[in-house]
Amino acid sequence: MSEAPDVIGGAVKVTIGGVNANVKGEVTGNLGGFKYEAIEGKTARAGVKKIWVSPSVKLELADNGGIDTSIYRNVKGVTVIVEMASGKVYAWYECYRMNDGEIGSEEGSLEVEYTAARATEITV
Repeated sequence: MSEAPDVIGGAVKVTIGGVNANVKGEVTGNLGGFKYEAIEGKTARAGVKKIWVSPSVKLELADNGGIDTSIYRNVKGVTVIVEMASGKVYAWYECYRMNDGEIGSEEGSLEVEYTAARATEITV
């Protein structure tokens, strides 16, 4: 039986459309699916509604001046793969950029967020 890795947090490697990305900070995302919300009546719960949540991933990339930001901003239909320090690998397929691609001058960062057609945990 293999031992659990010493490091459980952080992303080890990120690729966006086959291009290695230098991640600076946290990677957050969801694999999509349905969620349920309560429908509250005046006196009691009236039921629940089923809502689709699109898969998405949000990354803060390091911009040391050497990256072409258009690679990350002009994204259409690419795959984003995140390899975690824990050994888990996640993939988001057919991604499109969904935020403004904010640039932070204080720490030299580019924040990008993508929505995907589908996402999964890859078993290695």
